[in-house]
Amino acid sequence: MLAAFFTHEGPTRTDNQDAVLLEGTVYIRTETPQIVEFEDGGVFAVADGVGGYYGGDIAAQAVLRAFSGYGIPGEEDPFERVKRLCREASEEMVILAGDDEELVNMSSTLAGVVIDAFNIGVFNCGDCRVYRFIEPYLTKLSHDHSAVQLMFDNGLIEESEMRTHPRKNVIMSGVGLDDGETDIFFRSIPFISPVKLFLCSDGVWEALPLEKIEEILCQPIQQAADMLVEAMFKEQAPDNISFIILDL
Repeated sequence: MLAAFFTHEGPTRTDNQDAVLLEGTVYIRTETPQIVEFEDGGVFAVADGVGGYYGGDIAAQAVLRAFSGYGIPGEEDPFERVKRLCREASEEMVILAGDDEELVNMSSTLAGVVIDAFNIGVFNCGDCRVYRFIEPYLTKLSHDHSAVQLMFDNGLIEESEMRTHPRKNVIMSGVGLDDGETDIFFRSIPFISPVKLFLCSDGVWEALPLEKIEEILCQPIQQAADMLVEAMFKEQAPDNISFIILDL
């Protein structure tokens, strides 16, 4: 199994408020897409500090630090464990804000997967996303907590309009918001190989049409990662850029 990942401020921002997690390690910035090999699954996630607030980078890293200790699946229900780790991350943010009042509004969106021999647990909070890629199509497995997702669910806009709608950045949930009672989406799907999973921050899925991402993901994983970065810089993506491609 291979993973390609990238997290960067992008062509128009001066700082990176995203971060990614792969097998217990939090990455806060990469110059180029990186490739790692893994054997036994694990936890992979993307976090995005909310709304450009001061401390967004701190919030994203706090969330992923909590998930870096996910550990070996045991008797605890996976959804309950995800909720517990989000609460722990929120509690850490409260502690950090106690030392710096400018951090009181920090929070983070989150999307990730927990992979074992039989199942893939998909979770998200906010508008980071998880997709499954079975060539040549992407299928969104996560469910955004956002104004545009709500409009799409109610039949007011098409899914393709979500990436360009004026309210696309209005989110309804984030880790660190709601006094720790975070609204979290979770689902479990069977582990079926071969398949690719694609995790990304909103800076990725808003920057490129779905059809362009599908075209790129048809390539081998290293080439796909390089092409994604090249495409987003060419488009002058207005937000931070973070993604993980998992080739299972």
